Amino acid sequence: MTKANEPPYTQKFDHGSQTFVNADGTTIKDIYDPGLEDVIVTSLSIVSDDTAALNAALYLNDGTTDYQVGLIPVPAGSGTDGTNPAINGLSAAVLPFLSSDSASNPVLKIKSTWKLRAALSVAATTGKTVTVVATIEDFEAA
Repeated sequence: MTKANEPPYTQKFDHGSQTFVNADGTTIKDIYDPGLEDVIVTSLSIVSDDTAALNAALYLNDGTTDYQVGLIPVPAGSGTDGTNPAINGLSAAVLPFLSSDSASNPVLKIKSTWKLRAALSVAATTGKTVTVVATIEDFEAA
């Protein structure tokens, strides 16, 4: 990202996602690879049709090593059963290190060449899924 003294404006946005199934076990999977751009994750939604509560581990990867930065509780049926809402993976209560945008919303900044990754702490129940969707913004000065 170009460094400047002017206010940043969104140049582009993107989404990254991954669905976890029983066969994935606890495998760490890429959610988003920004390539050569610095980016900001502005939302991270987690939904599950699993009948069991799970935890989603969030990682930043520098190209070699996965660094776990948080563990997000995902109640059974989150965002799919009409009772439990989708999980806000960028909750400051769960990830207290997050930066804030100009409207005080939690955001996760990712350096170029690093990746956003996730895994489940235990395998999803057979026939059930957990999906993680990230919204990404690339900011540059106008």
